[in-house]
This record gives sequence, C-alpha cells and structure tokens, in this order.
Amino acid sequence: MKASKILMLAAMALLTVACKPKPTPTPTEQYSKAEMWCELPTTCNAAVDVFYVVSTCIMHSYLPDGTETYTSVLTDEEKATLAKEIRQVKKEIFPDSLNFFAPYYHETTMAAAAAGLPQDSLVALSTKSQKEVAEAFDYYMAHYNQGRPFIVAGYSQGAIMTISLLRHMTDEQYGRMVAAYVMGYGINDQTLTCPHIVPATGADDTGVTITFNSMDDPAHYWDLVWNHAVTCINPISWTTDTISADFVFDGEAMNVHVDDSLNVLVVKGFHVENHPWIEEWELNPFPKGNYHNYEITFYNPYLRQNALNRCRHFLRK
Repeated sequence: MKASKILMLAAMALLTVACKPKPTPTPTEQYSKAEMWCELPTTCNAAVDVFYVVSTCIMHSYLPDGTETYTSVLTDEEKATLAKEIRQVKKEIFPDSLNFFAPYYHETTMAAAAAGLPQDSLVALSTKSQKEVAEAFDYYMAHYNQGRPFIVAGYSQGAIMTISLLRHMTDEQYGRMVAAYVMGYGINDQTLTCPHIVPATGADDTGVTITFNSMDDPAHYWDLVWNHAVTCINPISWTTDTISADFVFDGEAMNVHVDDSLNVLVVKGFHVENHPWIEEWELNPFPKGNYHNYEITFYNPYLRQNALNRCRHFLRK
C-alpha cells in the first residue's frame, strides 16, 4: 500500500457524508476542555473568526506500553508538533486582526498508510477524525462564535477535514462563512455537488472555496491530493486563467501558473537547496517535483492579504 493511501481513503469517506442542512448540534464535552485547543482566544476583539484544521503532522504515535497506534494519542510531544504548524499558520497567514481558533484532534498518522492496513480500517480512522473535527466545530459555534462571520481553513489532511466541515455545517452557518481555504487538496466533480462548496474565481468573492496544489510540472502531480481536481486558483494573481504570475519566496524569484489540463499549480524557479531551513517530512510519499509539503510556505503573504481582503468585502455586504 502506498504511504499516501490514507488521504485517498479519507477522501472516499467524505462521500458518505450527506450534503444537507443539519439540525443544531449538541456539542460534546471533549472540546469544553482548554487542553483540546491549541489556539483559543481569551477575548475576541475582531469582527471575523478563523477556524483552522492542522495537517498530518504526526508520523508515528505510540501507546504508553510502546505499541504503535495509527491514531495520534495527543501526548504533550504530539501537541507540540501540531502546534508548530498551527502557530506558523496563525502568524504568517491569519493575522492578529482575526480571532484564531484551532483545535487538536486525534488525527490519523502518516504511518497508518504505510502499514498495509485493510481499507475498511483506514476509512474508519478517517471517519473518526472527521467526526471529531465536526465536534470541535460544533462546540466552537455553540460557545465561541457568537454569530460572527468566519473563515474555515485546513492543509493536507486538514484540507480534507475542511471539506467535511463544509458538508457538515448548516445553511445558516454557511451564510456567515467568508471563505474556505482548502490548501494542498483538489476539489472534484463529486465534491461540487455540495451547495456549500463554490470554487473561488477571483480575489474578492465570498462564500467560496479556495483550492490549489503545486508542483514543478503537471507530470509530477500526486494523485491522492490532486483528487481529480476540476478547479484551481492562482494564489498570487487570484485568477483561474493560465497566465503566469511572478512572486518572490525567501529571496528567490519564482513564478506560478494554473495548468488547466489537471487544474494544478505549476511553480518554476524553486530550488530547495537554497532554503535549508525548510523542514522535510520524515515520511515523504510525494513524487519528485511535487511541492505539496511547501503549500503553506510558498504563498503565505498572498494568502494573508487575500484573507483580509475577503473579510473586508464580506463585511461591506
């Protein structure tokens, strides 16, 4: 089994979730505990919230007796690993002018995919993660949101969870959603059957889903995050056309354009050896030339500006 199979099966599990308005949920007790939140504002002074779902950061997880488990147990060490990405995203993408919420959840580890587990076991793991993230979102809505507009966002496994939330949220909640940032994961025709999932086509539209995944050549797409994408937006120019947009990343001149045959981003000019500070993943199932693990690094200043821009346009309504 490929090390990436957990993402494919997580995507399959999404298809079992009906896309229809849900009754007002009854939050569980788990997310009443502060230790289940990496980021939980003590006061909310901003007009808009962000609800962020972390990616697959845990490679391996172990029970107290040393047995490996394929669902993270959320030890202090694991929480610190999750917090590293969450706080990077808070600092670099969603600024202090937004109220930032980020729960911990017992995510499926990357090692689960490499272990040769039966398909039904992997789907069950993903379904549990989706249910838990939905519980966190329900608790946030019931106790913290107070009717404010909000952004939902996630990266990699977190992007899959974000799509699940779009299916889970009520129509009233969706009406207050500024945008959804599904970073590092594609949206296919089946996903678009949900009326809460509307592809972004520009820099200013609201109630939309922003989606992209990146590589140096279309031939290097990673099928499990590509997901037969039917839409993609350039996070530099905020257009869906194939015109290249120049940008600078860590002092290196680069450019990016949408490839409309696969609906992916093609990035030119990146040389990883020029950026030794970038941490590589321990388990790396990506084809060479695929830039999935750089998705929340390349475009952060542009995502930050765009999030604030969409908030302004939403609030003007």
